[in-house]
Amino acid sequence: MLIAFCGIDGSGKTTQLKRVQSELESMQFDVYTTKQPSNWYRSDSRVKQLMNSENDLDELLLRELALFSAADRLRHYQTEIQPILKRGSIVLTDRYVFSAYAYFHARGISDMEWLIDINKYVPLPDMTIFLDIPVEIAIDRIISRDVESANKEELNKDRMNQIREIFLAQPWSKENYYIIDGTQQLEMITANILSYVKNYLNRLEV
Repeated sequence: MLIAFCGIDGSGKTTQLKRVQSELESMQFDVYTTKQPSNWYRSDSRVKQLMNSENDLDELLLRELALFSAADRLRHYQTEIQPILKRGSIVLTDRYVFSAYAYFHARGISDMEWLIDINKYVPLPDMTIFLDIPVEIAIDRIISRDVESANKEELNKDRMNQIREIFLAQPWSKENYYIIDGTQQLEMITANILSYVKNYLNRLEV
């Protein structure tokens, strides 16, 4: 089972992923955690330029980076996620393909069908958890957490609002896609996520 945790930066997805991991392991499930994109993508100089540019990048460069993102995702799935799934483990990933759709669409690639097409060889997750919070709260969290390491895109209110709206509109597969209020207490958010996971696992046993 592959579960993707999505949301804008500062939404609490990493925190919830760790909490859900702990709860599932206490129930004797074998759980593996990972994240996207990989360091292969993150460390590229053009990607860093994208994250910290004051201006929008030209469309050809954006498409190049979207293709790089898709290649990174396919490589990550084949070399890391797929082998773990084959042994029967539950994989929790911090971001996945829907995050790429939302971020690149907001950055200026209007052709969502093209974004979906270049990622078509990456299997969709069995379940997606989208943690929704207002952008203002997310930015406050980022600043209080470590403002020095934050990139300019994370602190761009307009860009983050665009990304959030795309996540909410879901112009992609809506199957097993759950929107959860990320402003709730941590324990309540975790309980909500676990209820969806347990229901999915119960359906598999029928």
